[in-house]
Amino acid sequence: MNLFIKGGAWCLGIAEDWFARIEMQMRGSPHSHMPIWVKGAPVYIGLHTNEKTREEIVKFCDKYITTRFPSLEEDPILHYLIKELQSHSRNHSKSCLKLYKMLCSFGFPRPVARRTFICEPLKLENDDDKQKFKRMKEILIEMNATMNKLEKEKILSWSDFDNLLTKYNWTYEDYECALRVVHTRTTIIHKREPNARWINQYNEEILRAWNANMDIQFVLDPYACAKYLMSYT
Repeated sequence: MNLFIKGGAWCLGIAEDWFARIEMQMRGSPHSHMPIWVKGAPVYIGLHTNEKTREEIVKFCDKYITTRFPSLEEDPILHYLIKELQSHSRNHSKSCLKLYKMLCSFGFPRPVARRTFICEPLKLENDDDKQKFKRMKEILIEMNATMNKLEKEKILSWSDFDNLLTKYNWTYEDYECALRVVHTRTTIIHKREPNARWINQYNEEILRAWNANMDIQFVLDPYACAKYLMSYT
């Protein structure tokens, strides 16, 4: 593993250090939870993060992380790898459903996005916001349900998404604002096309070499990351 991460390929940038916590899953396969310290990586410090650093974080994510799902004609090998290794089951599994078997604990399907951005939660400021936020959540649920239905019949495209924005008289900026309403903690929303709602983010070079599932994330909260890792002790 040390050779793979620090062997000189630098698929995620120059790795200065790494740590792994191995989980043996129920089906018997080892699952590694692994923070990697990358030289020169930008650091998020919450709401105090300046605009330049925010832009650097987005560029860093776009350079090393993707959700792209090429067609079979465009890249047959990568298409197969993503379909077999990076796709979350649309039927979900018994272990991933929570809250009365309605919500996926892994957050699938993921929100589509024209750009990568740091999604910081919006807070209620008055009673008017309460009703506004409630309606935003309702619209997102309706949009998601419509896309779930459409993708049973076709491969989703941006025109399908844009039609939904038009239906609800939303701009794309309204949509991003709604994402900030429904997220209760700061997260990275990755650039994601409508046909990649069920794709886990990955690094293309690593996926081609590693030939196994991955979920690459930029760490916004080191403490939360460490706490999560220690839950596997």
